[in-house]
Amino acid sequence: MGRGEGPPRCGLFLRLSSLCGGGEGASRIRQRPIYPFPWGCPLTMRSQSWKWFSSAGSLFTGGETATFPGALIQNWGYIDRTRAAVWPPGLAPFHQQRQRDQLRSTCPLPPGPLPARLLPGTASKARQLFGLAGAGRFIWNHFLAKHQAAYQLHKENPEHHAKPSISFLSLGKEFTQLRNSGDFPWLQGYSFTIVRAALQSLSLAFQGFFRGKGHPRFKARGRDQPRFTIPDKGKIKGDRLSIPGVGLLRLRRHSGNPYPEGRPVKAAVVHECGKWYATVCYKVDLPPSAEPERVAAMDCNCRQVAVVYSDGTSEIRRQPDTTLLQIKLKRGQRKPGRQQKGSNRRQRTRTRLRKLHRRIRNMANTWRHRLTRHVADKARLLVLEKLNTQAMTRSAQGTVASPGRNVQQKAGLNRSILATGWGEIEQMLGYKTRVVYVNGAYTSRRCSGCGQVDKASRRSQSTFHCTSCGYRANADLNAAQNILASGVGATARGEAFSLETSTIRETGLGHSCDSWS
Repeated sequence: MGRGEGPPRCGLFLRLSSLCGGGEGASRIRQRPIYPFPWGCPLTMRSQSWKWFSSAGSLFTGGETATFPGALIQNWGYIDRTRAAVWPPGLAPFHQQRQRDQLRSTCPLPPGPLPARLLPGTASKARQLFGLAGAGRFIWNHFLAKHQAAYQLHKENPEHHAKPSISFLSLGKEFTQLRNSGDFPWLQGYSFTIVRAALQSLSLAFQGFFRGKGHPRFKARGRDQPRFTIPDKGKIKGDRLSIPGVGLLRLRRHSGNPYPEGRPVKAAVVHECGKWYATVCYKVDLPPSAEPERVAAMDCNCRQVAVVYSDGTSEIRRQPDTTLLQIKLKRGQRKPGRQQKGSNRRQRTRTRLRKLHRRIRNMANTWRHRLTRHVADKARLLVLEKLNTQAMTRSAQGTVASPGRNVQQKAGLNRSILATGWGEIEQMLGYKTRVVYVNGAYTSRRCSGCGQVDKASRRSQSTFHCTSCGYRANADLNAAQNILASGVGATARGEAFSLETSTIRETGLGHSCDSWS
């Protein structure tokens, strides 16, 4: 086989050429993690070390025999291990990539949050970047411990000890006093604004805690990613980012600057999987865009989202399949347990696992951004059902006194819901378009044709067949139709409620837009 021949390197393939050797003209091939196989009907494969192929085109699998045309043995085949099926040549190796290409063509990724590679260039500048991140981590931990101690004193004796303030203004004043006191002289060697920006993140974390989110926790060097924020002073000169105290560092942006006429406002720098990345925020002036006339409704399910528009069109957007990556990740997570703690091999294994996590996360985030951007461009108003995702993904394990039932099935459902990212989709839609919420009761059981509510109408996870009028449709599309009808009626009656998030940032509804690139 010459260079460039054969299928793309999407996995491990093997071409079955002339069959010779073995018994009665049979050939023997070695089993691979992703199995090669000629054209055939779907069948279940058994885990064996060797597979025998006869010249007549029969596969012997320990008692099971599958026969297929021998002329097609020359073609490429592919066995999807996760689906335990044999796929036709030219189909299975490319079905995931084709889905991504189709999604990319219909939902082009806008110039939004695209982190760029930051190249320190020298080891000295790399140490300075780690030093900035370490100084911010130290300030975070110092003021978090100080706040906890002050709050404990206030709790024990509120008359003599005032409640500590969590505002960035008061924390910034305390940081200035700490920096000038001389107790930590090494702080003078780092940028004042960059290190102080960690307190702004701490203040926002406390505000989120009072809104019901988790309490800010201490940061550790080996656990948390090194990161820092350049609040102002950062400048862009061509393809280089100016960091106070470090100098000019090159930005590798393959698509160039998405906002060449914009003014850089701030930048976020993070070290991930052995590489530095920078995300720059620009202030740009956008012309008012034409507002679409359609209204849309969205029904979120596991691994897919159904969207219905007021003009009668509908679509189903499926999340990219990461099953093979999840299998690779699951196997790789067993390896550090067999390696010595603190060794270089264990560190390299952890780096590879972090890269796998990052790849899976990036695929999901890209799909969510393209989905929400696509819906925001096609509809002026989006209707969603109000879901309590935290309660829906609560564990069913129960207690010792009253143990739960179907714990493993519920855990799998929880993983699918969290992997789809319902909350992140709602958050992205909140700043890309106008969103209203309606009561989502019985949307999956109500017929969008006649309005009959019957549990038996939901025949399966994907099929809806009304027991009253006989209406048939995809279950998710039927639920989205009900959400759309409820949203239009509730908006007219004034019963729907919207998000408090401003939509001026990305949709171009105003003349000023802050965007990340």
